[in-house]
Parts: sequence; structure tokens; C-alpha cells
Amino acid sequence: MKVDAVKQPETDGTPFSFRLLGIGFWQAWWMLVLCTTIVVPPDLSFLGVRPSVWTLLFTSVGFALAAAAAPRVGSFIERASMFKLAALLCTVGTGACVAMRSFSGHDALAVLLLVFLTVAAFGNALLLVMWGELWATLATDRVSQYLFSSYAFAFVLFFGVQLLPWMVTAVLVCLLPLASCAILYASRDETRRAPSAADFAVDRPLVVKAMGAVVVAGLAYGIAQSFYANMASLHVAEGRPDLLVAGACFIALAAHIAFERSAAAPIAMYRPIVPALSVGLILFAILPLAYGYFGNGLIIVGGYCLDILIMLVSADLAFRARRSVALFFSCSILVLRLATIAGLAVVDIAVGRGVVSAESQLHLLAALAILVILVGTLVFSQGELQRFYQPQPAIRENRDLDDHCRALSERCGLTAREAEVLVLLASGRNVPFICKELCIAESTARHHVGSIYRKLGVYDRQGMIDVILQS
Repeated sequence: MKVDAVKQPETDGTPFSFRLLGIGFWQAWWMLVLCTTIVVPPDLSFLGVRPSVWTLLFTSVGFALAAAAAPRVGSFIERASMFKLAALLCTVGTGACVAMRSFSGHDALAVLLLVFLTVAAFGNALLLVMWGELWATLATDRVSQYLFSSYAFAFVLFFGVQLLPWMVTAVLVCLLPLASCAILYASRDETRRAPSAADFAVDRPLVVKAMGAVVVAGLAYGIAQSFYANMASLHVAEGRPDLLVAGACFIALAAHIAFERSAAAPIAMYRPIVPALSVGLILFAILPLAYGYFGNGLIIVGGYCLDILIMLVSADLAFRARRSVALFFSCSILVLRLATIAGLAVVDIAVGRGVVSAESQLHLLAALAILVILVGTLVFSQGELQRFYQPQPAIRENRDLDDHCRALSERCGLTAREAEVLVLLASGRNVPFICKELCIAESTARHHVGSIYRKLGVYDRQGMIDVILQS
């Protein structure tokens, strides 16, 4: 009598790639530039606006230049010269600012410091665009886990570097972007996904709604940060306790994502944004100024989650549409940066002219909280985000479902096991059934489901079915 071979349980075959946390070195450097006095003196200002606002503006110009060059250059990440240029601009610009910091009292040197800030900001834009190009092509289902973990790691670096002697701290600040460039270059051999085999609809009104929501969130974030810097920070103990609160939240989010392993990375990134921004604004408005850092910490969490959501979604949309990732990515980040700059600059100028009172600050923050809630629930909600990943509906009855799945598996580079899981998913089977049928652990099954969704360019079962029917 013939006995069938016993199927052995499988384990998740994709170990955590720590080098994909390399964007955390970039984020830590960017926080040290914007949120400390290591690179830019605290008493320096131009036209009544803080240097951090100018740095954001120059970075925005850098994104605009990247978007303009994208059609001619193609993929930045495929050109070794771009890594050298990004590393050179970031490192030299930062190093020159640190070296000139003690001479900030001289007007001529202050202008020169502004020039070197521009150099570093341009390098920052180029480096971030190349990270976006990498995220667009990764085949792993751990994208949300990597991004949240990277930002949590950045907070650890941010505080850890400042505990060292000043000279060591200054050197490390200059080397952080260099380390990020080197890790990004080494990460180019990570497993990549093939371009999506599906046709996706471009809903222009949806894009307009998304940009409107980004503008509102960017304005709220910029206004809150300016209020904190101009008013609340004067009553807070030395240091950045708001960033400590934000770092603790990101560590908790990273742990939650690692445990949950959700296949829908954009949804996982979207969920904290509205609660963090709105609750943070309310706490900032009602708490005494000495405790305003609790609210601002949550606002920073919401702002950073919005950052990584835009990074991922814009890169995903460009990759699926076979368009320039650098162009889509740069334009999307540019919209957010300009909105943030507007919020920062308006409040800076208003405070400088003495037209903002404590009462008006309270009313404005409360109004912003209400506006964020309304926009996040009525204008651009989680449902609208899912529509970005909705393929063109297709119904065909002239071929068997297995044939559709087989053809799609070949076109999208699915593994043999993923192809089996795809057939079961398309047949309406759930994860527990798949585990029993294939003798695999639930974590392994969820890994396969997430990997299938990632390679197909979708994040739910309905989108998967539409892609299958198109094949």
C-alpha cells in the first residue's frame, strides 16, 4: 500500500534584513539638524524665520530639482554617481555648518552658513528619493515593519548620539548620512518585485482629495511645531521631551507592527495619523505650557507617520503605473514640505510681530484638531486610501480560475508555495484553512499572503481577485 509523504511544517523563509533599517541613520541625522543646536546655532534667523524653516525650504527645492531631472536621469538608485553626490552634499554641507557654528555672530559667515545648509538640504532630498526608489521595488511583506522600526531606531540614535562628548557627537552627525548612503547602496541586492501585471485605475478626484488632506495635515503640523518652538519650549525643561514621547510611541508602534504582521502596509501607517495629530493638538491646547511636550510628541508621531505613508504610497503608485518613482515621490513629498513650511513661517512671523496671544493660540490649535478629524474621516479616510490600490474590475468566464492563477504567478514571480496559496485564496479559503491544507504555521501563511499582495500590488482580497481576472 502506498503511503503519502507527510508534509512538514514550514517556517517563514525571509529573515529580518537589518540593513533595511539604514533609512534610520538618515532620519536621525535629519532630526539632529532640525531639532538640535549641533548644526545650526539657536540665535540664528533670516527675515524673522528660524533656520530650520529655511532648511526645509531648501530641501523642497531639492525635491523640485529631483522631480525635474527624473525624466532625463531615469532611476537615481541605478546610478552609482548619485550615491556619491548625495553622500558628498550631505556630509560636506553638515560638516561645514558644524565647523562654522562658533562664528555665527558674523553676518558674512551667517550667510555662508546658509549656503552650506542649502548644500546639505539638496543632498538630503536626493538621498531620500533614492530610499523611496528602493521601497517601491522591495518584494518583502515587512515594509511597514521596516519603516516603523527604522524610525524607532532613529530616535534611539538621536538621543544616544547626544550623550557622547561634543566632538564625537559633531563627527557622528556628519557621518550619519554617509552611513545611510552606504547601507542603501548595499541594499540594492535585496529581493525585488516585478512590475505589477494588473491595470490600475487613476482616479484624479481621489488624487486631489489626497493632496488636499496632505496640505491640511502639513499645515497643522507646521503650525503646532512653530507654536511649540516659540512658546511652549521656553517653559519646558532642557532637552526635547516631546521627541522622547514621540520615540516611545514609535517603539510601541514598531513592536505592534512586528507582532501583527499586517499585509496592508499603507493601512497600518494611516491608522495612527488622525488620532495622533488630533489628540496631540487638543492636549497641546489644554495642558499648561510646561506639559505641552506630551501633545507635541503625539503631533510629531502623526507627522512622521504621514511622512512614511506618503513615501510608500507615492512610490507604490509610480511603480505600478510604470512611471518614474523619483518624479511621483518628489512631487508628493514636496506638497507636504511646502504645507509644513507655510505653517511654520506664518506662525514664526506672527509671533515675531507680537500678534499671537495665548488665547488665540488655544483657539487655533483646537480648530486645527477639529479640521484634522473632519478631513481624516470625511475627505480622505482609510477607505479612500484603499481605493488607490483597487485594480480595474474585470470579469471573464472563458478560462478556469486555476489557469488565471497560474498565469498570474508566472508573470509576477510568485514562488511555488505562494502560487499554491494564491489558488486557495482565490477559491475563498481563509488563513486557518490554508494552514491546515498546506501543513504550515499561521505566521508562515500570513507571510505568504502578505508577499502575494505585495507582488501583485494590492492590499486586500478583492483587489487580488480583480488582478487574477485580468490575467
